[in-house]
Amino acid sequence: MSKIFICADIEGTANIQNPLELKKSEPLYHGYFAEQMTREITAACCGAKEAGAERIIIKDSHGAGNNVLPDQLPEDTELIRGWGLHPYHMMFGIEPDFDGVFLTGCHSAGGMDTSPLAHTNNSKNCWVKINGEIAGEAYINSLTAAYVGIPTLLVTGDAGICEFMKEKIPAAETVIATTYTGNASCSRHPRTVAEEIRQAAQRALSIPKDKCFPKMSEVFRTEICFRNHLRARGASFYPGAVQKGSHIVAFTHEDWYEVLRFFFFVLSDNLV
Repeated sequence: MSKIFICADIEGTANIQNPLELKKSEPLYHGYFAEQMTREITAACCGAKEAGAERIIIKDSHGAGNNVLPDQLPEDTELIRGWGLHPYHMMFGIEPDFDGVFLTGCHSAGGMDTSPLAHTNNSKNCWVKINGEIAGEAYINSLTAAYVGIPTLLVTGDAGICEFMKEKIPAAETVIATTYTGNASCSRHPRTVAEEIRQAAQRALSIPKDKCFPKMSEVFRTEICFRNHLRARGASFYPGAVQKGSHIVAFTHEDWYEVLRFFFFVLSDNLV
Protein backbone atom coordinates (compact mmCIF):
# COMPACT_ATOMS: atom_id res chain seq x y z
CA MET A 1 0.00 0.00 0.00
CA SER A 2 1.43 3.37 -1.03
CA LYS A 3 1.25 5.93 1.77
CA ILE A 4 1.92 9.67 1.32
CA PHE A 5 2.50 12.40 3.91
CA ILE A 6 1.66 15.97 2.89
CA CYS A 7 3.07 18.87 4.87
CA ALA A 8 0.97 21.87 3.84
CA ASP A 9 1.85 25.53 4.27
CA ILE A 10 0.04 28.53 2.82
CA GLU A 11 2.51 31.33 1.89
CA GLY A 12 3.55 29.46 -1.26
CA THR A 13 0.06 29.04 -2.71
CA ALA A 14 -0.90 30.86 -5.90
CA ASN A 15 -1.45 34.64 -5.92
CA ILE A 16 -0.60 35.43 -2.30
CA GLN A 17 1.10 38.82 -2.05
CA ASN A 18 0.65 40.28 1.43
CA PRO A 19 1.26 38.47 4.74
CA LEU A 20 -1.79 40.20 6.23
CA GLU A 21 -3.95 38.22 3.79
CA LEU A 22 -3.11 35.11 5.81
CA LYS A 23 -3.90 36.19 9.36
CA LYS A 24 -7.47 35.65 10.50
CA SER A 25 -7.20 38.63 12.85
CA GLU A 26 -6.48 41.07 10.01
CA PRO A 27 -9.06 42.97 7.91
CA LEU A 28 -7.37 41.82 4.67
CA TYR A 29 -8.05 38.17 5.54
CA HIS A 30 -11.11 36.83 3.74
CA GLY A 31 -10.57 33.08 3.57
CA TYR A 32 -9.84 32.86 -0.14
CA PHE A 33 -6.28 31.71 0.33
CA ALA A 34 -7.35 28.99 2.75
CA GLU A 35 -9.57 27.77 -0.09
CA GLN A 36 -6.67 27.91 -2.56
CA MET A 37 -4.39 26.16 -0.08
CA THR A 38 -7.00 23.40 0.20
CA ARG A 39 -7.46 23.30 -3.58
CA GLU A 40 -3.73 22.76 -4.14
CA ILE A 41 -3.55 20.07 -1.46
CA THR A 42 -6.55 18.36 -3.04
CA ALA A 43 -4.83 18.44 -6.42
CA ALA A 44 -1.76 16.78 -4.90
CA CYS A 45 -3.97 14.13 -3.30
CA CYS A 46 -5.77 13.42 -6.58
CA GLY A 47 -2.52 13.06 -8.50
CA ALA A 48 -1.10 10.72 -5.87
CA LYS A 49 -4.24 8.59 -5.86
CA GLU A 50 -4.18 8.37 -9.67
CA ALA A 51 -0.64 7.02 -9.33
CA GLY A 52 -1.68 4.40 -6.80
CA ALA A 53 -1.50 6.03 -3.38
CA GLU A 54 -3.98 4.34 -1.04
CA ARG A 55 -3.50 6.39 2.12
CA ILE A 56 -2.77 10.12 2.40
CA ILE A 57 -2.22 12.02 5.64
CA ILE A 58 -2.11 15.83 5.56
CA LYS A 59 -0.52 18.03 8.22
CA ASP A 60 -1.87 21.60 8.28
CA SER A 61 1.37 23.40 9.12
CA HIS A 62 0.54 27.08 8.86
CA GLY A 63 -0.11 29.35 11.83
CA ALA A 64 -2.34 27.63 14.36
CA GLY A 65 -2.66 24.62 12.07
CA ASN A 66 -6.34 25.25 11.37
CA ASN A 67 -6.40 26.66 7.85
CA VAL A 68 -7.29 23.73 5.59
CA LEU A 69 -11.01 23.33 4.86
CA PRO A 70 -11.64 19.69 5.82
CA ASP A 71 -14.88 19.21 3.88
CA GLN A 72 -13.19 20.24 0.63
CA LEU A 73 -10.51 17.55 0.84
CA PRO A 74 -10.94 14.13 -0.79
CA GLU A 75 -13.05 11.98 1.53
CA ASP A 76 -10.50 9.21 1.94
CA THR A 77 -7.73 11.47 3.26
CA GLU A 78 -6.77 12.18 6.88
CA LEU A 79 -6.02 15.63 8.29
CA ILE A 80 -3.86 16.59 11.28
CA ARG A 81 -4.80 20.01 12.66
CA GLY A 82 -3.07 21.99 15.39
CA TRP A 83 0.36 21.20 16.81
CA GLY A 84 1.61 17.97 18.35
CA LEU A 85 4.24 19.79 20.49
CA HIS A 86 6.90 17.49 19.07
CA PRO A 87 10.37 18.29 17.66
CA TYR A 88 9.21 17.11 14.21
CA HIS A 89 7.09 20.29 14.30
CA MET A 90 5.62 20.82 10.79
CA MET A 91 6.25 17.14 10.04
CA PHE A 92 4.44 15.85 13.11
CA GLY A 93 2.70 12.61 12.20
CA ILE A 94 5.32 11.24 9.82
CA GLU A 95 6.34 7.62 10.40
CA PRO A 96 8.87 5.30 8.74
CA ASP A 97 6.14 3.43 6.85
CA PHE A 98 5.35 6.36 4.53
CA ASP A 99 6.46 5.98 0.93
CA GLY A 100 6.94 9.65 0.17
CA VAL A 101 6.50 13.25 1.28
CA PHE A 102 4.87 16.17 -0.54
CA LEU A 103 5.64 19.71 0.64
CA THR A 104 2.93 22.08 -0.59
CA GLY A 105 2.56 25.85 -0.29
CA CYS A 106 6.25 26.31 0.55
CA HIS A 107 7.76 29.79 0.81
CA SER A 108 11.20 31.33 0.64
CA ALA A 109 13.38 31.19 3.73
CA GLY A 110 14.17 34.08 6.02
CA GLY A 111 17.22 35.79 4.54
CA MET A 112 16.17 35.15 0.93
CA ASP A 113 15.05 38.08 -1.23
CA THR A 114 12.69 36.02 -3.41
CA SER A 115 9.42 36.66 -1.57
CA PRO A 116 7.89 39.41 0.59
CA LEU A 117 6.57 36.55 2.76
CA ALA A 118 10.00 34.99 3.33
CA HIS A 119 10.56 33.71 6.86
CA THR A 120 11.62 30.61 8.75
CA ASN A 121 9.11 29.42 11.37
CA ASN A 122 8.22 32.96 12.48
CA SER A 123 9.13 36.62 12.10
CA LYS A 124 11.30 36.73 15.21
CA ASN A 125 14.45 35.71 13.39
CA CYS A 126 16.27 37.10 10.35
CA TRP A 127 17.56 33.74 9.18
CA VAL A 128 18.42 30.18 10.08
CA LYS A 129 21.57 28.59 8.67
CA ILE A 130 22.69 24.98 8.45
CA ASN A 131 26.37 24.44 7.73
CA GLY A 132 26.74 28.05 6.67
CA GLU A 133 23.81 28.11 4.23
CA ILE A 134 20.41 29.78 4.57
CA ALA A 135 17.89 27.04 5.38
CA GLY A 136 14.12 27.43 5.29
CA GLU A 137 11.21 25.32 6.43
CA ALA A 138 11.00 23.24 3.25
CA TYR A 139 14.64 22.19 3.52
CA ILE A 140 14.35 21.51 7.26
CA ASN A 141 11.24 19.41 6.61
CA SER A 142 12.95 17.43 3.84
CA LEU A 143 15.83 16.67 6.22
CA THR A 144 13.34 15.48 8.82
CA ALA A 145 11.71 13.22 6.24
CA ALA A 146 15.14 11.88 5.28
CA TYR A 147 15.97 11.31 8.96
CA VAL A 148 12.88 9.09 9.20
CA GLY A 149 13.87 7.39 5.91
CA ILE A 150 11.25 8.98 3.65
CA PRO A 151 12.01 10.68 0.30
CA THR A 152 10.66 14.13 -0.59
CA LEU A 153 8.98 13.63 -3.97
CA LEU A 154 7.18 16.94 -4.59
CA VAL A 155 7.67 20.59 -3.60
CA THR A 156 5.24 23.36 -4.54
CA GLY A 157 5.55 27.03 -3.68
CA ASP A 158 7.19 30.26 -4.71
CA ALA A 159 9.94 30.37 -7.32
CA GLY A 160 12.71 31.05 -4.80
CA ILE A 161 12.07 28.01 -2.63
CA CYS A 162 11.36 25.72 -5.60
CA GLU A 163 14.68 26.62 -7.17
CA PHE A 164 16.46 26.13 -3.84
CA MET A 165 14.87 22.72 -3.27
CA LYS A 166 15.59 21.66 -6.85
CA GLU A 167 19.26 22.17 -6.09
CA LYS A 168 18.98 20.06 -2.95
CA ILE A 169 16.84 17.28 -4.47
CA PRO A 170 17.22 17.49 -8.28
CA ALA A 171 15.00 14.47 -8.97
CA ALA A 172 12.00 15.80 -7.03
CA GLU A 173 9.05 17.33 -8.84
CA THR A 174 8.52 21.06 -8.27
CA VAL A 175 5.63 23.37 -9.18
CA ILE A 176 6.08 27.13 -8.99
CA ALA A 177 2.85 28.77 -7.89
CA THR A 178 4.05 32.37 -7.64
CA THR A 179 7.08 34.41 -8.69
CA TYR A 180 7.92 37.59 -6.80
CA THR A 181 9.79 40.74 -7.73
CA GLY A 182 10.15 42.96 -4.72
CA ASN A 183 6.68 43.20 -3.22
CA ALA A 184 4.88 42.23 -6.43
CA SER A 185 3.55 38.75 -7.14
CA CYS A 186 2.90 37.11 -10.49
CA SER A 187 0.92 33.87 -10.69
CA ARG A 188 -0.80 31.81 -13.31
CA HIS A 189 -4.51 31.13 -12.87
CA PRO A 190 -5.05 29.29 -9.56
CA ARG A 191 -6.84 26.37 -11.26
CA THR A 192 -3.95 26.09 -13.73
CA VAL A 193 -1.52 25.86 -10.81
CA ALA A 194 -3.69 23.21 -9.15
CA GLU A 195 -3.77 21.15 -12.34
CA GLU A 196 0.02 21.35 -12.64
CA ILE A 197 0.28 20.14 -9.05
CA ARG A 198 -2.03 17.20 -9.81
CA GLN A 199 0.10 16.17 -12.78
CA ALA A 200 3.35 16.61 -10.86
CA ALA A 201 2.04 14.55 -7.94
CA GLN A 202 1.08 11.78 -10.32
CA ARG A 203 4.57 11.77 -11.85
CA ALA A 204 6.24 12.00 -8.44
CA LEU A 205 5.23 8.51 -7.36
CA SER A 206 7.17 7.00 -10.25
CA ILE A 207 10.46 8.68 -9.30
CA PRO A 208 13.07 6.26 -7.92
CA LYS A 209 12.84 6.84 -4.20
CA ASP A 210 16.60 6.75 -3.62
CA LYS A 211 16.97 9.82 -5.86
CA CYS A 212 14.82 12.06 -3.65
CA PHE A 213 16.80 12.52 -0.47
CA PRO A 214 18.70 15.68 0.47
CA LYS A 215 22.27 15.08 1.54
CA MET A 216 22.48 14.34 5.25
CA SER A 217 25.65 15.83 6.73
CA GLU A 218 27.79 14.05 9.28
CA VAL A 219 27.58 17.18 11.44
CA PHE A 220 24.90 19.89 11.48
CA ARG A 221 26.28 23.31 12.38
CA THR A 222 23.25 25.54 12.89
CA GLU A 223 22.92 29.25 13.54
CA ILE A 224 19.89 31.43 14.24
CA CYS A 225 20.01 35.20 13.89
CA PHE A 226 17.27 36.71 16.05
CA ARG A 227 15.84 40.17 15.41
CA ASN A 228 15.85 40.90 19.14
CA HIS A 229 19.14 40.32 20.93
CA LEU A 230 17.26 39.31 24.09
CA ARG A 231 15.92 36.19 22.36
CA ALA A 232 19.47 35.26 21.42
CA ARG A 233 20.55 35.64 25.02
CA GLY A 234 17.70 33.44 26.22
CA ALA A 235 18.33 30.81 23.55
CA SER A 236 22.00 30.63 24.52
CA PHE A 237 21.02 28.78 27.71
CA TYR A 238 19.78 25.77 25.73
CA PRO A 239 22.21 22.92 26.54
CA GLY A 240 25.03 22.97 24.01
CA ALA A 241 24.06 26.33 22.46
CA VAL A 242 26.62 29.12 22.15
CA GLN A 243 25.93 32.83 21.68
CA LYS A 244 27.91 34.41 18.83
CA GLY A 245 27.63 38.18 18.99
CA SER A 246 24.52 39.97 20.18
CA HIS A 247 21.90 38.37 17.90
CA ILE A 248 23.21 34.93 16.86
CA VAL A 249 23.03 31.60 18.64
CA ALA A 250 24.80 28.48 17.35
CA PHE A 251 24.24 24.80 18.02
CA THR A 252 26.17 21.85 16.57
CA HIS A 253 25.27 18.17 16.69
CA GLU A 254 25.71 14.97 14.68
CA ASP A 255 22.12 13.82 15.27
CA TRP A 256 19.44 15.65 13.25
CA TYR A 257 16.86 14.91 15.94
CA GLU A 258 18.90 16.88 18.45
CA VAL A 259 18.98 19.80 16.02
CA LEU A 260 15.18 19.57 15.73
CA ARG A 261 14.91 19.57 19.51
CA PHE A 262 17.05 22.73 19.62
CA PHE A 263 14.83 24.38 16.99
CA PHE A 264 11.72 23.31 18.88
CA PHE A 265 12.75 25.00 22.12
CA VAL A 266 14.43 28.16 20.81
CA LEU A 267 12.83 28.81 17.40
CA SER A 268 9.25 27.55 17.47
CA ASP A 269 6.27 29.66 18.54
CA ASN A 270 4.17 26.55 19.22
CA LEU A 271 5.68 25.50 22.54
CA VAL A 272 3.05 25.76 25.29
